[in-house]
Amino acid sequence: MERPEQPELEELLVQYQAQLAGFVRKQLGVRLRRFETVEDLVQGVICDALRHRERFVYQGGAPFQAWLQRVARHYLINRAAYWAALRRDSRRLIRFVERESHAFDPPDTATSPSSLAARREQIVLLVRAISKLRPRDREVLELLSAGSDIEDLGNKLGVSYQAAKQARLRAIDRVHKLYKLMFQAG
Repeated sequence: MERPEQPELEELLVQYQAQLAGFVRKQLGVRLRRFETVEDLVQGVICDALRHRERFVYQGGAPFQAWLQRVARHYLINRAAYWAALRRDSRRLIRFVERESHAFDPPDTATSPSSLAARREQIVLLVRAISKLRPRDREVLELLSAGSDIEDLGNKLGVSYQAAKQARLRAIDRVHKLYKLMFQAG
């Protein structure tokens, strides 16, 4: 039996991109949909497939689709785990940033569906803003949200009291600016 000709992986990915988008759309959970678009996820799967090209051996259309779907499933699972960990690890940080800021509405005591949805949107935007911060700013906010005062912050960062104070103000200012930009972009 003759072995099929080995096409370039890049060509196959372009050829099967529409089917991949359909597969991702079907597999996409509600939680992940809030954070990333189908197009972004498809591009991520394609990048992942290219990174794993050494595991790829072309054996025909159906086996290629099955391989690509396995890559996509693993990628989607990893992205969902990433966002879940970010949300879980960010709860303390979100409470701290909200307490330090007037940019967020105070928590509503009403539990209407619209107030809960609005609150959830604020939290999603804040998590996104936090994830886009520089690592140093994220570290500062995490230390502060864990209860460190300015002096502890300076000791843990290895900087003076005044530098720690500046780092605190800068990190809070940056997360507020990112949040406002994301809120306005809606």
